[in-house]
Amino acid sequence: MLLPNKRLLTNDPRAVPASLERASYPELELSPRRLYDGRAAMEDVPGWLHDTGFLLSLGENVASDGRSGRALQITAVFTRT
Repeated sequence: MLLPNKRLLTNDPRAVPASLERASYPELELSPRRLYDGRAAMEDVPGWLHDTGFLLSLGENVASDGRSGRALQITAVFTRT
């Protein structure tokens, strides 16, 4: 979803190439383990976005496994290079 301030919210930027072209800073929900079939793996996204002109600028752990402490979901914000 491209918001008026050109912030793109998605969990797979490959699915919305037209919005990505107009976005100033994509904000993505990433998961260390694939939660959705066909979605990009977390380790693939930064490199793919770098190749399209974005750089990882902020990462925040938003959900953790209560027993292991491992991250389940991360919010990542990218900015244009």
